[in-house]
Amino acid sequence: MSLKHRFAHPRYARLNKLLRKNQGDIILETMRAIQRDHFEGEIIGPRWSPADGLHVSICMHAMLETASKTAAAAQVELTPDKEPIWFNAFACPCVSVFAPYAVSAQLPAAVSTAGAQFDANSAWWQFERLQYAIERDYPRYIAKWKPVAAALEEEMLSEVRQRGTVDAEMIARNTEKLLQAVDHAYHEILASTEGSAQPQHESMNEAAMRRAGITF
Repeated sequence: MSLKHRFAHPRYARLNKLLRKNQGDIILETMRAIQRDHFEGEIIGPRWSPADGLHVSICMHAMLETASKTAAAAQVELTPDKEPIWFNAFACPCVSVFAPYAVSAQLPAAVSTAGAQFDANSAWWQFERLQYAIERDYPRYIAKWKPVAAALEEEMLSEVRQRGTVDAEMIARNTEKLLQAVDHAYHEILASTEGSAQPQHESMNEAAMRRAGITF
């Protein structure tokens, strides 16, 4: 088995374990929880922070500035006689929001753009930038951001369930909400005067932000 495959095996094994555990009762929320998993509840689960990237988890964080990590996540909901609804989260799913999109609806430029350098008009880069900030002290900052993200996600999912469809107007409105919430959370973290309990992540993520052309 190659080194690459050995690294992938823990994720594969964990994914199958969670799928078997929920067999017969796999719904949208089940898949989202699996995509956000860091071996929580297991002996090798994160002792301090999933952002340490010490284990090859399903939701993978970078241990080093240039290491691989999860870049996005998605589900497609297939319903007979209805257009598929695509739910997408930018950056690592544990710090992101699964927003609904329609295959046939026009996408705003903000969700269609992600170049090599930071772009304030890119939803992917806005979430990536927030992830950098949260990972400076993941336990502290995720606790502040998670309720906001969960409320946004629930609001969007509820609207989809009520309407049964997704259109361009809904996508544009949701995108605007996401960009505002993410930008506010990012600057709120930067304005925090609390000292980081994870200085190694603070310096690593600031280096990654400089590489991406992010000013902070």
